[in-house]
Amino acid sequence: MCGILGFSLTTAHEIPASGWTAAIRDLLLLSESRGKEAAGIAIATDDEIAIHKDSVSAGEMIRTGDYRKLIDKAENRIFAGNGRPSRPLAAIGHARLVTNGLQGIDANNQPVRRDGVVLIHNGIVVNVDDIWADLGKEGIVPHADVDRKSSRR
Repeated sequence: MCGILGFSLTTAHEIPASGWTAAIRDLLLLSESRGKEAAGIAIATDDEIAIHKDSVSAGEMIRTGDYRKLIDKAENRIFAGNGRPSRPLAAIGHARLVTNGLQGIDANNQPVRRDGVVLIHNGIVVNVDDIWADLGKEGIVPHADVDRKSSRR
């Protein structure tokens, strides 16, 4: 199964920006033991949700410029320089063990964002055909192949 993580801060926390970034880094690296084929993170502030995901291990992802830009942007938005966040923050992350769906297709990796919702799941959806058949009646169609077991394969 995949590795998942979560982290949140309120304005009452007394944690420096370096402590926050180290915590996220450490959680991603610890999650990597559960999956090394892809990794991703979603960071939500009070007015924005930013996502970065890549088809590399969490250890490789945290060394990329795109990951660093995401972390720097969140840090600049929430830390006022007084050692305490100036706004709330929540983050969820994922280290993927691929079971179905190619990790080289970004839409197949997590976090998944659709219609304003961001989520991470851990496991294989075994009744995916039944779920999509029901959702299809409402005009909802799949956009990705995220770790599912389908009889159509």
